[in-house]
Amino acid sequence: MKTELPVLPTSSLPPLYAAWVDELLGGAIPPETEATCDDCAMLAPEIAPRGSAEYFNPATKCCAYVPMLPNFLVGRLLNDRDAAAAQGRATVVAR
Repeated sequence: MKTELPVLPTSSLPPLYAAWVDELLGGAIPPETEATCDDCAMLAPEIAPRGSAEYFNPATKCCAYVPMLPNFLVGRLLNDRDAAAAQGRATVVAR
């Protein structure tokens, strides 16, 4: 006998976050409709003088760009180079 599994709605968030964010917002986050992936604004236009601005590599675009964003308090602590935070940072790194 085959057991059919329920089809769950997709989410742009990992399951750990999707559950509480969906509850908080009263539903799933709507899909992105304003992205310019097909006409990337960060690729150099053909008429741009070489070196005139900072653009993404056309082979990778912004999809491969990972900004430095501390993950809540732990990420902030790990990113903080202040000597006053050194002891707390060391205990987190040791874990």
